[in-house]
Amino acid sequence: MSDGTVFEVAGLSFAYPGHAPSLVEVSFTVAPGERVALLGANGSGKSTLLYLLDGLCFAGSGTVTAFGQALGEAVLDHPPFGPRFRREVGFLFQNSDVQLFSPTVEEELAFGPLQLGWTTEEVRARIEDTLALLELTHLRDRRPQSLSGGEKKRVALASLLILNPSVLLLDEPTSGLDPRSQGLLARVRPRARAERGAPARGGPAAAGGAERRAPARSAQPGGCAPALSRRCGAHARAPRRSPRPVPSPPGRGLG
Repeated sequence: MSDGTVFEVAGLSFAYPGHAPSLVEVSFTVAPGERVALLGANGSGKSTLLYLLDGLCFAGSGTVTAFGQALGEAVLDHPPFGPRFRREVGFLFQNSDVQLFSPTVEEELAFGPLQLGWTTEEVRARIEDTLALLELTHLRDRRPQSLSGGEKKRVALASLLILNPSVLLLDEPTSGLDPRSQGLLARVRPRARAERGAPARGGPAAAGGAERRAPARSAQPGGCAPALSRRCGAHARAPRRSPRPVPSPPGRGLG
């Protein structure tokens, strides 16, 4: 993918069906290595903007360009750009429950790599590294649904980091985390790719402590409905998991 601008947003406006505009004429760019925080009141459009950057919703007017390619349903549905974009951009939802569906934490982390055809040895090694990085090793055999809110968020983040995305879009990443876990997250974001042998190309993150802060501009607060499927209406794209079945379970199955 392009080594130039990561995201370029130009004249972006968006409204959910039946609601006043959530975003009006938003423009900015994000360069490789930048960390950007979106600051604003509840309902000001922060999550909506992240959905648009991740290709889960599409602009009513204006453009969102990622890695030099304007985002749209057609380009995201087809190779080569679509699969590459999904590998490069990781999205952490505010509600971790929408991302966790596997029977165990270990299987949750194995799902993405197995879908990408990684070898058993590589999957096992990356699971061990990622569990250790986020201090989740002792939870590997637990059901994600039985974990605390903070633990779920760390597992959801681990399921992204294991794939080495070059860009992380984080929606309320510290929500539900205790101070220790918040500190761990702050250390992990800039370190994770380098520690796992990938180039340290940090991406934008909606989190505190960023180097550049961009207040979200809202036409009117309260334009977001409670669920993504209802939020985006005809523009909605659910987060995708490949329909191809997992070839083998992790853990003991990988041994």
